[in-house]
Amino acid sequence: MRFFYSFVLLAVTALVSAASIKQDMDLLKREIDAAAVFGQVEIVPVPLDGNLTKLEFTVDGNFEGTLIQTEDGGVEAFDAEGKPIDLDDTVFDEFLENVPVSKRFYLAIIRIIGALLVRWGQRAWAFFACIGWNATLLNCADKFVTCASRGTAPWACASGLLCVGKAGKNCV
Repeated sequence: MRFFYSFVLLAVTALVSAASIKQDMDLLKREIDAAAVFGQVEIVPVPLDGNLTKLEFTVDGNFEGTLIQTEDGGVEAFDAEGKPIDLDDTVFDEFLENVPVSKRFYLAIIRIIGALLVRWGQRAWAFFACIGWNATLLNCADKFVTCASRGTAPWACASGLLCVGKAGKNCV
């Protein structure tokens, strides 16, 4: 009889757990679907005084945010409403909690590129400008991020250079 009660208890626990997992998976699927509304991302470099650059990020022509090169070699990031985006991972995760799911992907692109520029400074700005801010960098950003996490500069990143192809040949 004990075996029967144990079996029933185990079966009920499994059913309740399965229902909980299904709800979590449904929520995850909804978030992924909302974030997958992927438009045409464009990075527009705007020259500033003092040989500095501002990068404006647009999606289907809608302004989503900006990265601004500072005189001290730093980077300032702002969302479409002008709110500062902290490029620190932990603070950024908290920031995303208050952002609609559909905007998270675009803000993550801004943060990832901003973090690369902060880490490698002026030479990274020059390198990415040389290879091209739009298609080349957007398509290969994950390669450069992987290299950066290992301490390899973008211009020395073999997988990133292979990804950009001819565009990177004269930029190293």
